[in-house]
Amino acid sequence: MIDRQTNALFAFVLLLVFVLAAQSQVQLSILLGIALSLLTVSVVFLLGFLSLEAMVPAALVGTIAYAIGGIDSVLVLGVFFISASFLTLINDQGVRKNEINERRRGGRQVWSNAFWFTSFLLGSYMLDSLPLMMAALSAIATSSADTWGTEVGLFSKNSKTISITRLTQVKAGTDGGVSLYGTIGSLIGSALIGGIYTYTLSEKDITIFLIITFSGFMGSLIDSIIGDRFQSSNMSFSQTSEWNSKLQISNNMVNWLSTGLGGMIGLTLYYVVL
Repeated sequence: MIDRQTNALFAFVLLLVFVLAAQSQVQLSILLGIALSLLTVSVVFLLGFLSLEAMVPAALVGTIAYAIGGIDSVLVLGVFFISASFLTLINDQGVRKNEINERRRGGRQVWSNAFWFTSFLLGSYMLDSLPLMMAALSAIATSSADTWGTEVGLFSKNSKTISITRLTQVKAGTDGGVSLYGTIGSLIGSALIGGIYTYTLSEKDITIFLIITFSGFMGSLIDSIIGDRFQSSNMSFSQTSEWNSKLQISNNMVNWLSTGLGGMIGLTLYYVVL
């Protein structure tokens, strides 16, 4: 997944929607979304949470969220980003100390977390499909669950972290490692998205909350499994298998795959449960 090509793809689709939109209200929403997104990403960039290259994808995601998903989608997206940035900031100043990760998110990082959310949103608009909206929410819930799990898991250095596939103890923050704190954090992160969206509905539906929360949580577990077996930074396991070494993938690709699968879980559960 290459960020520049992805930028061009979504910009083209957004332009297509603008040109073909039967209602002028949709066109107005797109224009307003562009203005608000550019203002927001500029502020976030100045605060040090986005890199320069990430401003375009972030603006595209924000515009599509506002124009297609409405204020509900913007609220969900905003809660995810603010909470993730806040947790990262806490860890940067406290827990990580000499192991501080770069706070500024790059373009590929933005798309690895929001590609499927944005794609499912566009699909829900074009096909007038509520199930695809559920998939979009489940995808962003997966991103939230993964981020919360990682950051909360780092809060306690004494918390026992286990490789999810090898079942051996690993260092906190290791790709594919799970801990009690991290697992609770993942559940909270996913439930946060489900709760915020359910709260915005005129008719509160606990089933929708449970579908989003469960899908996001399962997506984060899938993220851990893929990361443990195939992530390029996790050499302790991949070196034991020539087959696995040929399949090493980046953290961004792991996130991209897991958010897509989390969205598909939500889509499937919508048809099964509702």
